[in-house]
Amino acid sequence: MTRRIALALSCCALAACGGGGDHTNAATARSFSYGPEQSVAAPLSAGDAISSMKSFESAGDGQTAVAAQGSLMQVAFEALGDDLGVGGFAATSANPTALVREARSRTIGAALTGDASQFTAECTTAAKDAAGTATVVFKNCQYTETTTEGTLTVNVAGTVVGKPGSVVWDVTYNLSLTGPDARIELGYHDKGNLALTAATVKAHQEADIGGAFASGLQHLELGLAQSVDLDVTIDGSCATHITGGTLEAKRVWTKRPAGAAAEATVDRGALFTWTGCGLATVRFSR
Repeated sequence: MTRRIALALSCCALAACGGGGDHTNAATARSFSYGPEQSVAAPLSAGDAISSMKSFESAGDGQTAVAAQGSLMQVAFEALGDDLGVGGFAATSANPTALVREARSRTIGAALTGDASQFTAECTTAAKDAAGTATVVFKNCQYTETTTEGTLTVNVAGTVVGKPGSVVWDVTYNLSLTGPDARIELGYHDKGNLALTAATVKAHQEADIGGAFASGLQHLELGLAQSVDLDVTIDGSCATHITGGTLEAKRVWTKRPAGAAAEATVDRGALFTWTGCGLATVRFSR
C-alpha cells in the first residue's frame, strides 16, 4: 500500500468520527416517519442495560460507569441489526462493530485494571472523589494487540464521569488493523448520558463510525451515525426491569460503501413502546 493511500484511509476514518465542537450526530438529528405497530417481545438488551445501570448505581465506580454506558450500544444494534459486515469487511471477522467492541473491551478493561503495560503511552485512568463521583480519563492512550488477522492498534481519548444514578461520557477511538494483505482504519466517537432513579431511566447515546478498507486494488469506505434514546419506567418485580416507556434507535449512513447492496445500507429507525413487563410494540421507519 502506498503512503498516499494509507494517509487517505487515516483521514477518512478520523474525519468520520465527528465528536468535536459543534458536530451534530446525523442519526440524532434525523426524524423518521414510522409504520403501524406490531406486537413483539421487548428487546432483551434493554433489560441488560438496566441491569448494568443498576449495578453502577450501587457500586458507583469507574468500571460500572463504563459498563453502563457501553450497554446502550448493544440496545441500538439489537433494534437495528448488527449486519454491518459489508463489502471488503464481509470477508473478515474484523467488521466495524467487531472492531469497536474489541477496542472498547480491551482498552477500557486494561485501563480500569491499571495494567499500564497494555499501553504504549501514559494513560490517566480511573479515580473517585469523596462525593462518590467516578472519573475515567483517557489521554494519549494507545493499545496494540496481535490478532490472527494482523496487528490491531487502538488510540483512545475522552472522559467518562459518573456518580450513583448518572453517567456522562465522550470518548473517541481510532483503530487500525494491519495484516499481510489488507489494512482497515476505523474511527468511532461515542457520546451520551444516562440518569437512573428507583422508578425511571432516561438515557441518550450517539455514535459516529467511519471506516476504510484496502486490499490490493480494492478500496472501500463507509460512514454511519447511530443513536438510541431510552425513556422508561422500571419495576423491581419485573424480571426484565422495564414496564413502560419507549426506546427509539436510529441509524443514518453518512457514506455508503460503493457496491454495497441497497437493502444493507438503508437509513432505518425502530420505535419500541412497552405495554407491560417483557411486552412491547414496535414501529419501523418507512
